[in-house]
Amino acid sequence: MGKLAAAFLLTTALTLHACAVTASEGMLASITAPKALDKEFLRRQCEMEDAAACYLTKGEIPPLPRLPIAQGVAPADRAVFVVQLGPLAKVRYYLRQKEDQSIRPLPIAKVHNREHSSFRLERIEATKLEADKTYELLLADLTGHLIDARAFTPLRDGAEAFRFAFVSGADSAAPAPEEAGIWKSLVDRKPRLLFGLGNMVATTGQAPLDPAALWDRYADTRNALSLFRSAELIPIAATWNEQDYGTPGGKHDDRTNPHTDEARDIQEAFFPAMGDIGSVSEGPGLAKSISLAGQTWILLDDRSFREGDATPPACRDSPAPSCPAREASQTGTIANFGRVQESWALEIIENAKGPVWLLSANPWFGAAYPTTSFEGSQPAAFANFRAQLENSMKKAAAREGRFPLFLGSANPFFTEARMVKPFLKSNYAATEFSVGPIHPRQASLSLPASLKAPVKNRALAGRYFFFTSWPNGAGLKLSAEAVEPENRAAFELKYDAPAAYPSAKTKKRAAKKQR
Repeated sequence: MGKLAAAFLLTTALTLHACAVTASEGMLASITAPKALDKEFLRRQCEMEDAAACYLTKGEIPPLPRLPIAQGVAPADRAVFVVQLGPLAKVRYYLRQKEDQSIRPLPIAKVHNREHSSFRLERIEATKLEADKTYELLLADLTGHLIDARAFTPLRDGAEAFRFAFVSGADSAAPAPEEAGIWKSLVDRKPRLLFGLGNMVATTGQAPLDPAALWDRYADTRNALSLFRSAELIPIAATWNEQDYGTPGGKHDDRTNPHTDEARDIQEAFFPAMGDIGSVSEGPGLAKSISLAGQTWILLDDRSFREGDATPPACRDSPAPSCPAREASQTGTIANFGRVQESWALEIIENAKGPVWLLSANPWFGAAYPTTSFEGSQPAAFANFRAQLENSMKKAAAREGRFPLFLGSANPFFTEARMVKPFLKSNYAATEFSVGPIHPRQASLSLPASLKAPVKNRALAGRYFFFTSWPNGAGLKLSAEAVEPENRAAFELKYDAPAAYPSAKTKKRAAKKQR
């Protein structure tokens, strides 16, 4: 057992031990033979700003220079973290369970580094977590000084409403007060899960970026964003768009990127995940499926397997400056997600038991976005996907009954929620929630001319989407807010979401009523 763990266990069990402390050591540096702990001595040490002594006497953590830490997604009985450290930092990790004050050391599961970089990542995994307990991740230096402490909650179901959020377009160069304010408003709302829908790292330069340059941009962003220094961690599931894929400007922003594998290794190092065959499933590329709170979120990778856009209809007759330089003879029959990933996602939908969210880093609908939306850039592939989606939803409805479909995406221009018709042969209407950049400097400078007038005053309206959901049979009650920096909702929508298709049982009951 580590020294920090022993100190906490012995103290909280009231089998009080004394700490052998010198002027240069922290309260948790070492343990000697058992004897009564001098509480007055602890108090004086706390007054001398020994963080561990304050924690032992008051349970309060003084202000600490917080390290950049991210919590990834994992099943309910586990948690995964990644800590970014400088070259000389040496840290020991501990898990504290608050209710019974137990402490156990956590080993370093993996170290990610690059020879050229002064930063490294240490991956920490916690297992055997209990559903009704609350936890803290504690960090100590080799002398026993407490250097950081973060509260966290495993990703799990709860009896209360489930809160989650969509963000995109993070920028390490955002002005500090603005950057800190928008993330604070999000953290204060206490989401249980955060989806990063692409461009969570801003990149510049000649695309594709080499892996060393891409690593540096991830490290700089992790170091700069206040989200990763908040007192309470939030599980994050992230995919990528052209910038965090290392292809700023859109060149090679598909499977032609020669550094796809290296880029994926970097992204997965900074945004870790632990999968299983139940609540958290990892698919092709960065794809993930999360089943929680009666819902299923399918987070897709629209870069690794993308075959390159066809010439969009909006660009064939009168090309705009935002249109790609491609041959007009292309038909648009290529795939956006790749056939393997599409099959993986559709199979999950067919076996879903409640509301489904399909999430992508690019808008699903929007022919007016010829270079960004699935509909606008790959019309034939999009039509084929909609037909398969409709078929999968029918299969699920025949087995499970009612449940609604939602779409989520990121938009380089502005935040919006709009009704769309996801199926080719049905008038069923779904909502696509498309989130704009959380940092407005990330907003695209190549806004299509046809959109400039109507969105001029909306480009900064709503920096992230915040959702509160309540189960409602096989349906869902949902509140969706587009939030601005002052923690004010730019707009709010409320839904009692209908089913995409009635079940076979529902159809039979309806037929009997008609007779």
